[in-house]
Amino acid sequence: MDIIVVTDKLATQKPWERTAKLRRLAPANTGFDIIALTHEEFRNAQGDYDKLIKLL
Repeated sequence: MDIIVVTDKLATQKPWERTAKLRRLAPANTGFDIIALTHEEFRNAQGDYDKLIKLL
């Protein structure tokens, strides 16, 4: 399972830094990935996610 976090509060950080920061908040044995995006990045990627959801 993936969790997408959309926030502009971490916009000054690189995408991998955001993801690492948020991942450290979860227990290490929790089996999921976190994708941290700004609102703009989410809007730009939304079409790709919509296509993926239709495939599932």
